[in-house]
Amino acid sequence: MPRPTSPGSRTAGEDDGEHEGENEDSSVRRLRGVLATAKHFIGDGGTAEGRDQGVNPSPEAILREVHGQGYFGALGAGAQTVMISFNSWTNEQLGIREGKLHGSRYLITDVLKGRWVSTGSPCPTGTGSAR
Repeated sequence: MPRPTSPGSRTAGEDDGEHEGENEDSSVRRLRGVLATAKHFIGDGGTAEGRDQGVNPSPEAILREVHGQGYFGALGAGAQTVMISFNSWTNEQLGIREGKLHGSRYLITDVLKGRWVSTGSPCPTGTGSAR
């Protein structure tokens, strides 16, 4: 899990490294009684040139096989919400023109809710819906 940027800014479940190296499903199981959120859906770690809130040009298979693995584990272990990322998903050569993920009906509704999740809810990231 990412480290907090200042004292007192922790999200429930973040720790000081005691559980470093855990995978997503074991982290969720450890948080019994807390609403676990899998964040940031999807592909934020694969943006072009590593840009924060950038464009991920990966084919859908790479999104699923590489960037989706943590979500499968977290959702399978009981995470009830998925926070949507600020990045975009676009690759003109492959005909992918989804743009910002917050506005991607295909990835949020068809893929995440329709294929990957049977319960739970996606949630926007802060002001992401307005971007």
